[in-house]
Amino acid sequence: MRTTKGFTLIELMIVVAIIGILASIALPSYQEYVARSQAGESLIMLDNAKKASDVEIISVTGKFPTNLLAINNIGVRTIGNFGAITAAANIGNDGEGSITYTFNSNTNRLLLNKTVVYKRSANNAWTCIIPASINKLIKGCTSS
Repeated sequence: MRTTKGFTLIELMIVVAIIGILASIALPSYQEYVARSQAGESLIMLDNAKKASDVEIISVTGKFPTNLLAINNIGVRTIGNFGAITAAANIGNDGEGSITYTFNSNTNRLLLNKTVVYKRSANNAWTCIIPASINKLIKGCTSS
């Protein structure tokens, strides 16, 4: 009698098929997890810019920062690993304005070239606005 050691071709093909199925399920979840963690940078940077502009500029001058240079001048970090604060605009009187963060090419494809905007209204309320396509990645923001 001859004893065989090892796996048959059928057994190996079944194992490869099972691994393929598991990978196809896990990869989208992993991509979303990575994108969600990268999106966190935008909220941290915008929150720092929001607080600093409230304390350093709006409380002193009564006006929102007119451009990105004004945000830089108060010591706010504007360039991150996955994007940067790309704009600040004075929308109107009474401290109304917006600060925009744009994701760069270092980010997950789900976030590439998307923006997160913090807007300040005349009644001092801040709102976060994001594209609908990344709504499930960033919680607490309104979809545009």
